[in-house]
Amino acid sequence: MDPNAPKACELKVNPDGSAQEVEDIGTAEAAPLPTSAADLTQDERDFLLARHGTLELDPMPTGRADDPYNWLQRKKVINILLVSFHTFMTTFNAGAIMPAFSRIAADVGVTVPDASYLTSIQILVLGISPLLWRPLGDTYGRRPVFLASLVMSGVFNVGCALSTSYAMLIIFRLLVAFFIAPASAIGSGVVAETFFVRERPAYIGMWTVMVTLGVPIGSLIFGPVAYVASWQVVFWCLAGVNAVQTVLYFFWGPETLFMRETELATATMTTTSSAPAPAPVAAVSASTFRRKYLDFKRINPAPMVRGDFIRPARLASRMTVLLPALSYSVIFLTGSILVTLEIPQLLEEKFGINTAQLGLQYIPVVVGSLMGEQLGGFVSSRWMAFRSRGMGPGRPAPPPVRLWMYYPGALLTVAGCIIFLARAEFSTGYEVWPVVGSGIASVGNQLVTTVMMTFAVECNQDVAASVGVFVNLLRQTIGFVGPFWFPYMFDGVGVALSSVVITAIIVVFSILPAIGAQVVGNKRFS
Repeated sequence: MDPNAPKACELKVNPDGSAQEVEDIGTAEAAPLPTSAADLTQDERDFLLARHGTLELDPMPTGRADDPYNWLQRKKVINILLVSFHTFMTTFNAGAIMPAFSRIAADVGVTVPDASYLTSIQILVLGISPLLWRPLGDTYGRRPVFLASLVMSGVFNVGCALSTSYAMLIIFRLLVAFFIAPASAIGSGVVAETFFVRERPAYIGMWTVMVTLGVPIGSLIFGPVAYVASWQVVFWCLAGVNAVQTVLYFFWGPETLFMRETELATATMTTTSSAPAPAPVAAVSASTFRRKYLDFKRINPAPMVRGDFIRPARLASRMTVLLPALSYSVIFLTGSILVTLEIPQLLEEKFGINTAQLGLQYIPVVVGSLMGEQLGGFVSSRWMAFRSRGMGPGRPAPPPVRLWMYYPGALLTVAGCIIFLARAEFSTGYEVWPVVGSGIASVGNQLVTTVMMTFAVECNQDVAASVGVFVNLLRQTIGFVGPFWFPYMFDGVGVALSSVVITAIIVVFSILPAIGAQVVGNKRFS
């Protein structure tokens, strides 16, 4: 444990369930968390064996049925699906109006580039706001934060639908972005709180691909809606989706923040008193159901301090977080934001396509992102398993081995951006090559996303939730800057030659940091 960390951290549970020193909270001295099956009673071992089919579990859960690691698999999967869809809606909200930029601009009296700020300003807020949401989620739990997020997002989407001026739209879009943001940042913590290490790459991949898919699917679906109806209908639909999400999460989204130290301390105190000890492997009771679904109160007894709100930013001192986050953020800027945000501005007028047809140009981005996720999750897991066989019995391949899968992703992103920008300038009539380029870039972007996020979480399991917040902050901040300088770059060097600038940026600020992350990781795990 870091001796320099503030005391408030000492009671915070590690998302992966690993042991920490715990301060006396005035009830009982916390029992040590189990690190192996030998630390459990026979009843607890029998329960875990019946539930999981093995005692080779990492991290080792407690012997309690209400421990999220011990939930039934379908309960875990339903919960992460809800959280992942919540994450999807963060960027879905941002991308839904992109095909309607020209209509919005005409209705509120601004230019199309000005209308695009309704999306780009959300990018920055989506990065900053989790600094507030993470401490609240660590103290009061994930569930109340997610529910408040969904309710307020729906309310402010209604405000967007009723807006009559550009200023009103900007204000309500900022508020929507602020409230919809939590799942995109602390989703990594939810994965680490419910799934074992061997399962995490697949579910982290599912969570991260939703960030990428939101923009193109939002544009694909609502391009025709905005063409047939109006851009106001888009916001009414978004509010309706938020309402449905709220109902689903209320009934099927249990709390995943489980204070193992506090729970075991309470069990220890009860055991040493005259009262009978609670059965450690008892089924979830009605009181537990009420606590998980109906009670909204403080879970973590540690007081919140001002440092909690900037603690994720301090992860910049960890090279196994900063370097992969920077590398991934630059790929996200070029392989996702550039090729999606610029489709309306580069292709709509040049090709003379309408709002509905513009939405169809995002199909390759969706297909490419799904392909990239398969490469980043399935193939990289097979790669790690292959390398593990050469490490000897019981020795998994270290996290830096996974980074070899980054380089194909970076090269695909470069190739896709070159095709997209070159054909966007030199095409004389409508052709499919610009969006083929955006699809190739999307494959590379998602491959890099899954690999880098998994590497950062594997190297920093003690702060998995904060890793997601930090990566989100850096990604969204860099992504916010891009839309403001893209037009100047196109005007200065031309659209096609901008691909040279983009390639140089990827080499310097993505490939070199990835090499650095691999070097640092190899030293750490050697």
